[in-house]
Amino acid sequence: MTVADGRRARREAEQRVQATQTMRDPAAEKAAQRAHDREERAQALLRADELGVIAASWGRRSLAYFVDIVCYLIVASPGLTAAWFLIAGANWARPGIDVFTKQPNFLLLLIIMLAGMLLGWVFIIVEVALHGLKGLTVGKALAGIRSVSVVLMRKPGFWRIVLRAVILQAANVVLPLIGPAVILCSPLWSERGIGWLDRVSKSRVVDVRLGLNPLDLKSLRRAERRIARPERIVETDLPSLATHGSPDTHFAPSARSRLGVVGENPILPPGERREDWAGDAPQTPPSPGGAAQSQASQPSQVSAPHERQAPSARERQATAPAAPATYVVEGAGVSADITSVPALLGRNPQAREGENVTLVPVNDPSHSMSKTHALLGTEPRGVWIEDRGSANGTVIILPDGSEQKVEPFTPVMLGGSVVRCGDCEFRVMTKGARQ
Repeated sequence: MTVADGRRARREAEQRVQATQTMRDPAAEKAAQRAHDREERAQALLRADELGVIAASWGRRSLAYFVDIVCYLIVASPGLTAAWFLIAGANWARPGIDVFTKQPNFLLLLIIMLAGMLLGWVFIIVEVALHGLKGLTVGKALAGIRSVSVVLMRKPGFWRIVLRAVILQAANVVLPLIGPAVILCSPLWSERGIGWLDRVSKSRVVDVRLGLNPLDLKSLRRAERRIARPERIVETDLPSLATHGSPDTHFAPSARSRLGVVGENPILPPGERREDWAGDAPQTPPSPGGAAQSQASQPSQVSAPHERQAPSARERQATAPAAPATYVVEGAGVSADITSVPALLGRNPQAREGENVTLVPVNDPSHSMSKTHALLGTEPRGVWIEDRGSANGTVIILPDGSEQKVEPFTPVMLGGSVVRCGDCEFRVMTKGARQ
């Protein structure tokens, strides 16, 4: 291939590029971009619904606007009061500016009025800055609502909120009171509660009392992990930790199941083998005298006491007391024996005064666990757990995959061998003879 051939090929390529650029339709490109933006917005709204974001009601939004207006009037009240005295004390019979300047306290009232106007503008600037950078104002904070970006699920942005304020003030200039009222009522005509100002700023107002607060990054990550978490695989071959107790107990036994072991490298006491441990609990030991009663109910096989034979090995095994079970809680890189002393889990657990427990610190970088989160202990019926008022709660994973929330400071018998404290999961292992 010669140099001339290369130049000719380059010119042909440039001509093709120019022809392609000439055939581009700007209107079609704008329409395609608008369609792409609408699709991206719709997907973001569906994603927000999956995460648990709830749109703020019109009543809450109206309450927030009312509080903001009242706060502005309070801040600007000195200037408004001074302006009122200037107008009320004016002598309209005087010519020109002497209508106001000839008043006895004109200079003092003028200074107060200008200071009030300055305070009012400072309040508006602070409100706009907080709204853009934090997604809240004084009214929104009291009403429990926040403004967030529709697509990014983050703060709306300062200049977008400035644009909202400019449009609202322009509407007030064109149609005093009526224009802003119509704009503020526009969320009533939207299915998702997104008003005209929200569309301009590409944001939406959400209720953080009833739903997820997207500006809380910890809560947002927890919601994203909940959506991405795969379904649990449940097998039914081992009993759960809910054992049979006395007739008057209110803890019902659960179905038999085996849940996956928490963690890739579970920790067990030194010298122990995993084959000797299982994620279930022994049955409740029989009451004292039960074996004697069962023997007394059977008909005697001998005619006289001196003719009784020595008990067989099977009878000795049946009457021998069951060996005590050993319980270990493991997960999140920790392991603790809870057989004799309860274990207190948390990032930095603190026991109550006079409480005999084993402190088990858990390394939780996400801080989903509280410093003092939950207490696990044992009794003859099995294993119990008590939530110590944690922020993110304690949940028992039942054998069928469902979840049971543990109420704070209320001991509950485990209905499964896995518990979740915040985002950390722990499994209770047991070892001991079963009758």
